[in-house]
Amino acid sequence: MAPTRTDVTEAAIDRKVGWIRAAAGERLAVLELNIALFELDRIFRQRRGPPPQRAYGISEDELPRSPHFLVGDSEEMAATLVARRERWGISYIALRPEHLAVMSPVIARLAGT
Repeated sequence: MAPTRTDVTEAAIDRKVGWIRAAAGERLAVLELNIALFELDRIFRQRRGPPPQRAYGISEDELPRSPHFLVGDSEEMAATLVARRERWGISYIALRPEHLAVMSPVIARLAGT
């Protein structure tokens, strides 16, 4: 079954990571959590006019808070990824090939280069 909007929201990720933490117990420290990145939007905050249709029907309010989506310039995206790692323990993300050009400077920023 394909994910729906209720599967990709911030609240859904809180719930799912909570399940993992509860089930993992002491093993949590050795687990690596990953998440698939569905969309990137570099002009999310500057957009004028109607937004594009979003994957899984996520709202524009929910989109920047969901770890399945990433918005902003390279600096904001890097900061968001760090915050998500601290909040949920997400240690890596799965990217689509079309995201690589946008994510290359984000990755470089995270790597400190």
